[in-house]
Amino acid sequence: MAVALVCRCALRALGLQTLLADLGVSPAWVAATAAEASHWLARHPPTHLLVDWVLPDISGPRWLAALRLVHSDLTAVLLVEDLHPAVLA
Repeated sequence: MAVALVCRCALRALGLQTLLADLGVSPAWVAATAAEASHWLARHPPTHLLVDWVLPDISGPRWLAALRLVHSDLTAVLLVEDLHPAVLA
């Protein structure tokens, strides 16, 4: 299983990597922005993607919606810090 992280916070990314390591999974790659993740995605596509709701260059949901047009087989999970109104809806 290839898992990748797109997380704007380096400390949070490190914590997620630790949680994944406890499950026996090592991330294929880690990116801080959607642009950087798109670069890695083209070269090393994972099967699973963990994405921050808020990214420095685009919202996580908006970026994932665009990705679904090209990578329909990709499984993604959005990471939400606070209860965003869109999540509650």
